Amino acid sequence: MDSTQLVFAALCAATGCLGIASANVGKATDPMAYLEWLRWSVNFGVLTYLVQTWFVAFYTKTLPKLLLYPLSAFYLVVLFVNTFGEQTIQYQRLDSIKSVVMPWGNPSPSV
Repeated sequence: MDSTQLVFAALCAATGCLGIASANVGKATDPMAYLEWLRWSVNFGVLTYLVQTWFVAFYTKTLPKLLLYPLSAFYLVVLFVNTFGEQTIQYQRLDSIKSVVMPWGNPSPSV
């Protein structure tokens, strides 16, 4: 196996995880669960873009250092901040959405 095949396998795995996380975002009824899955979805999206960038570089056998390394660093910073920061890309603070009522939340009981 060469490096292109390994990077393609990682791209497939990241894309699959992105799909799973995105599906769970749509199923979440609790605001905090929604935000956590949204955070995972953004992380796997960023990871997919990062691996895709490297896959294209390996597949075309061109490694444009002026574009590849800064773009990779940017993706890693976004991934780190969105994972470990109290703030996320979507909301200023996790605690600020605890009182949000989801429009698709628990249905009211039948009479």
